[in-house]
Amino acid sequence: MASIMIMIWYFGKWTKDNKYDDYETEGIVLNEYLSHRDLVKLIGSQLMIDLRVKNVKTKYSVEGANKPMEIHNDMGVKVYVQLKKLNNVFAKYSLCVNFSNNEISKDVPVENLIGNEVMSTNNCEIDTTTSIDPFQMMMTDYGKPIIV
Repeated sequence: MASIMIMIWYFGKWTKDNKYDDYETEGIVLNEYLSHRDLVKLIGSQLMIDLRVKNVKTKYSVEGANKPMEIHNDMGVKVYVQLKKLNNVFAKYSLCVNFSNNEISKDVPVENLIGNEVMSTNNCEIDTTTSIDPFQMMMTDYGKPIIV
């Protein structure tokens, strides 16, 4: 399994002419069969970023392109790795990494988050731990059974 050295530029800003400025630098080594999820974890670990509260956005510039390419899935990682294998100069095609807060929508109550046993929707509580009796589902609003 081949390894590839990557230069990371981070905490920078994209300018109007699509240049990445005012950044910090770091280096990582990745294997050529890395998934997008593993790339994000590797970057977070190397830069000591808590990925539970931050989102990672990775881009790189390619000669002849007007805008930087974004890596947002496994195919994007494969394209990037193949490009680096063709031109394995350490500083060439540096990954430009930005972070944003991993925000939860303010419209969603905390109770609706995955992992809770009781979810709240508006003023109605739904207990997800209680099973529903099929005969209860056949009852009308007045408590009379539906005759089939």
